[in-house]
Amino acid sequence: MRKYIWRGTLISVLMVALDGFHLGVPLLQGVHGEWLTKGGSTPTSPQRETEYGLVRGEVLEHSIAFRGIPYAAPPVGELRWRAPQPHAPWDDVREAVTFGSPCPQFAAAPGQEIIGEEDCLTLNIWAPREPEPSLRPVMFFIHGGGNVQGSSSLSTYDGQALVERGGVVVVTINYRLGPLGFLAHPLLSAEDSEHHSSGNYGLLDQIFALQWVRRNIQNFGGDPENITIFGESAGGLNVSSLVSSPLTTGLFHRAIVESGGFLVSRRLRDAPEAESAEEFGLRFAEAIGCDGADDPLACMRSKTVEEVLQALRPGPPLLSNLQGGVTYGPNIDGYVLTESPLDAMLAGNHHRVPMIIGTNKNEASIFIVGMRLRSEADYRAAVERFFPRASEEVLARYPLSDYASPREAFDAILTDLAFICPARAASLALAFHQTPLFVYHFTHTVRFPAFLRRLGAFHGLELPFVFQSFSFVRPTSEDRELAEMMLAYWTNFARHGDPNAPDLPRWPMFTIEGDEHLVLDIPIATGVGLRKEFCEFWFDLFNRGLLQRRAMSHIGAGE
Repeated sequence: MRKYIWRGTLISVLMVALDGFHLGVPLLQGVHGEWLTKGGSTPTSPQRETEYGLVRGEVLEHSIAFRGIPYAAPPVGELRWRAPQPHAPWDDVREAVTFGSPCPQFAAAPGQEIIGEEDCLTLNIWAPREPEPSLRPVMFFIHGGGNVQGSSSLSTYDGQALVERGGVVVVTINYRLGPLGFLAHPLLSAEDSEHHSSGNYGLLDQIFALQWVRRNIQNFGGDPENITIFGESAGGLNVSSLVSSPLTTGLFHRAIVESGGFLVSRRLRDAPEAESAEEFGLRFAEAIGCDGADDPLACMRSKTVEEVLQALRPGPPLLSNLQGGVTYGPNIDGYVLTESPLDAMLAGNHHRVPMIIGTNKNEASIFIVGMRLRSEADYRAAVERFFPRASEEVLARYPLSDYASPREAFDAILTDLAFICPARAASLALAFHQTPLFVYHFTHTVRFPAFLRRLGAFHGLELPFVFQSFSFVRPTSEDRELAEMMLAYWTNFARHGDPNAPDLPRWPMFTIEGDEHLVLDIPIATGVGLRKEFCEFWFDLFNRGLLQRRAMSHIGAGE
């Protein structure tokens, strides 16, 4: 697993710092909040009421941060691998100044193995300091991490600037990851006598959190009738899944997919051409030593978190999908998801909410840092390895002479295949059904630190510009100028369903006829037909059966 991406200090730093793929312990600011009684000292931070009890947040410059608020019961013991349940109420005021624990996951930082606790279903809210005459739009963020890593406590996701400069309320959440969030099994499906579903617990957590927000956010100054869901990478796939889920009707009103996926191909059961989610679950039960137990589920629930995570470890994001490795993610269960998000969009079965969809120019660069790509022979070998049935066609479409280096050429291949072209397919489908849609392509690079500049506009680089939270970038004046405009676009969209404003460069709506997108760089520009010819090449390979569908996703999309 570490061979390609998580090898060496540089890669660990990247994974900790960038985009929620991984979580570094130094970025965590605590675990569950301490308790204060109503009869204690005079509160120094404002209180807000939730359906479970009062919480007390931390006063910031022009906002209040409420961190680590439980939105569901701890999914432990008999609640492991079950739909989320309501949290027990508390009588005293809960101190909400520190983040909740991340959900269990493999750590990225050197010298660590597993971090997080199962008692992890918490959310964070950044809200205005004072009561206001009208409610603010709500922006509900879903972190990335391949659905196996990440946390809402990553410093890049700090919501203060969006609240104080953009006039919104921000919510970020934790949700179950890896086998604890996305494991199906025939016996787990049988336990769900009403829906006969299993394996989408991470998505159910997100839906449960959205429902909590709908019921409680008005107490924090947010408008429950104006909620924008947005997510990056795996969080983007989860957003597209929520856009296509029959369970989310009325829970949100706009959606933003940043470098996310649109393909969920693994079926819960009855998948004759590939391993189903339940069949994977049987393999998992065998790996953890519970397949022969009298009660396999009791056996699995008795295992430690470490035993669960170690049973079938996921491979590296993107490359594992291409090579058929272990991945975790949503499945088509007939309940949470009745079809893949892209199929729902093609058929018009999605929620018709305004959307933003975008990608970065060099999405794949951080995924291939550890690959040997120094010569033409290396480049050919990589293409032949990952595309054995179409290597000559891929090499002809992406001749090395068109690129500055073998690494740049292979980056272009994987960026088109797994990011830009799936996003283009979704955009065309949405536009066909007249869904209001705005498409962007982020091409900006940073000057400092220098090693990041060599990665180009890499996966996740847009996040500090959206949040104006430069935890790993030393911003220049141009960086800050672009960040101000991007924050304005995102919050305008949350407010009105249209990112445009008189003081911003015009962002054209995407249509099939116009095929326009916004280029996020300095200066901001517009473009037409983003990678159109290259995407038609990949679509043709797929239609001819020379490419597995799972290859057109960078996260656990299944077979």
